[in-house]
Amino acid sequence: MTSGAPQAPGSLDRHFWLTQGMARTLGIRFSDVIAQGRLTPQGFTDLVNTCRGCPLSHRCVAWMARAEAATQPAPSYCENADALNRLRPTPRHKPPRVLDIAEAT
Repeated sequence: MTSGAPQAPGSLDRHFWLTQGMARTLGIRFSDVIAQGRLTPQGFTDLVNTCRGCPLSHRCVAWMARAEAATQPAPSYCENADALNRLRPTPRHKPPRVLDIAEAT
């Protein structure tokens, strides 16, 4: 049980890499979204600082290790979930595969 006191921010290095890892798992490349104007450098800094204050960030490594994580939205406990989900690339749908007549028989 917590005392209700504010949590001290976590390690900058650890949360920088957690933020990067969560983004990569979700298919986000921060260099691309910044170049596209979808995120500012200050916005990236804000994401890392938000992660630093999250009391559940210890759960992120386990979430990223799950094979299906890449197909799921960011976990609801993540303080950056809304922002990360908005930054995800739009899935590209593959055209239906055309079967060779020999395959169909």
